[in-house]
Amino acid sequence: MTTFPTPSIVRDRPFGANTTGTVEPVTGLEVIEHGQGIMRATEFVFTNMSMAIAVLDKYASQKIFTLPQAVTNFVNAAGSLTLTTKTDPSGTLNGGKAVTFGFGTVAATTSTLATTNIDALPGDSAALPSFTSSSTIDVASAAVTDYLKHATAQNAAAIHDGSSTAKSLYINLAVPGTGDIDADATVEVNGRMILYWVSLHDGSLT
Repeated sequence: MTTFPTPSIVRDRPFGANTTGTVEPVTGLEVIEHGQGIMRATEFVFTNMSMAIAVLDKYASQKIFTLPQAVTNFVNAAGSLTLTTKTDPSGTLNGGKAVTFGFGTVAATTSTLATTNIDALPGDSAALPSFTSSSTIDVASAAVTDYLKHATAQNAAAIHDGSSTAKSLYINLAVPGTGDIDADATVEVNGRMILYWVSLHDGSLT
């Protein structure tokens, strides 16, 4: 009688499931990978990571990660971040103004963040979290904590087909209020975000 070895959870999964993503070489960004196999937790740590908000655009984006070339499911996420204005608030990003933010697979192109700009956090059907800008230069905002708000972990919006072209991950900021920014502003992001995701397959059996 033919016998087979007992399956082991430490054996490598098919479809390159243990492959991690690619970290962007951004000053002030550290990425820590947790997990094994198809279930992963990627932690993004921000330490004085600088971003520039142009007055004409009123938004800013920074690519922070490239997921493996595969279909992935964003299961959950949590972030706790602060925003520090590094330029004079009286002439650039005014104090006491809402700066919305999110993490998504597409970079922001307008001052209204939505859909793929925020599909990793808070989720494309969720209310946007926002910082309140400080009226004093170099003073951080209160920390803002937010969570992924997909209706269910298997919501179609959480499935990302990167089997042909790998999906990217961006942090996006926007200043949606009229007259809230008077000139180009520089801000710094501090805190962390952790994204829980499942690698489903890479579109092949190799």
